[in-house]
Amino acid sequence: MNLLQRVKFSIIKNQIEKRKKDRPFDFEYAENYEIPQGETNHPNNSYYFSLHDSVGKSILFRLAKRENRNEIWLVYHDIDGKSYCNRDLLANEETIASVKCLKVGEEWEFNFDGPMYEINSNEKTFINGSLKGTFKSTAPIFEFSRHSDSGATARAIAREKLSKAFLKEMSENHQVHYEQAGQASGTIIIGDETFSFDMRAMRDHSFGKRDWNYMDRHIWLMALLENGEVMNVNMVRYPAIFEMQHGYYEKDGKYICVDSCTEMDKISLSNNTPSKFSCDIQLVDGRKVEMTCEKEIEVPFVFDNGAFTIFEGIGKLNVDGIKGRGVIEFGYNGDKNRWTR
Repeated sequence: MNLLQRVKFSIIKNQIEKRKKDRPFDFEYAENYEIPQGETNHPNNSYYFSLHDSVGKSILFRLAKRENRNEIWLVYHDIDGKSYCNRDLLANEETIASVKCLKVGEEWEFNFDGPMYEINSNEKTFINGSLKGTFKSTAPIFEFSRHSDSGATARAIAREKLSKAFLKEMSENHQVHYEQAGQASGTIIIGDETFSFDMRAMRDHSFGKRDWNYMDRHIWLMALLENGEVMNVNMVRYPAIFEMQHGYYEKDGKYICVDSCTEMDKISLSNNTPSKFSCDIQLVDGRKVEMTCEKEIEVPFVFDNGAFTIFEGIGKLNVDGIKGRGVIEFGYNGDKNRWTR
């Protein structure tokens, strides 16, 4: 950073720390959040559960309540390599999907019942799918705007030209976003087959304005490691911010924040999820680790008629020799000119 950026960095970091102190995370409000009546400015209330075991089975479930539609996905990937996905990305959640908080910060249930298809099959034959799951936390909640390292956020903002318009844009597009590791159990039915599961999991809850066309691109890497630890890194680019980087390493319920990582422009740019790549991560305690990623499958989810597409990858992730499995997610704006600067 140059001198001006260092001055801006110091001021911004202090402001972020003050905001965290003045506005502590309200667990009760967040866990029971509902979109305000009459909200029309791209409202979003999104729940996501990501389950993975060490031998190749994964379940992904997402329900995002929106203004006049609801985004829903269910992906089941079995140990034999077969993968299934729900048919309807936009649907009425009351009829096919639901989530319910059973105990604030500790337990949730999630359900789905609707048509699905085999992803890699030549014939898109629809079969019924059903999911009943319960998530129980094994770690505290990590809320990104309050628990991430303030320096990483301040550094990203300090690179930009500050103005009233910039600050207004940042404020209008702010979201609450938090994650939590746990264990999920239940059953999933695919056609005539019923599978029981009891797997390590991560849940994600975010709410606030989400205009898919506002994001330029993003990368999210989440590894549930075989030693019980979790590594999480996400990078996102907006018109107002060149690149925001956040994440954490979780062990025994304690978090060490990500300070920085490999920039998105140095990772394969292919309009999908790359088959293999690596990411260097710097933690705030000074440690440096390397995460390698190898995709098993990916499922594209297209939003707002192509304004933004998420390639939801499932695969193997390795952190400094520790094996794991999890999510390798890449997202791209429909305008390719916005991918790089």
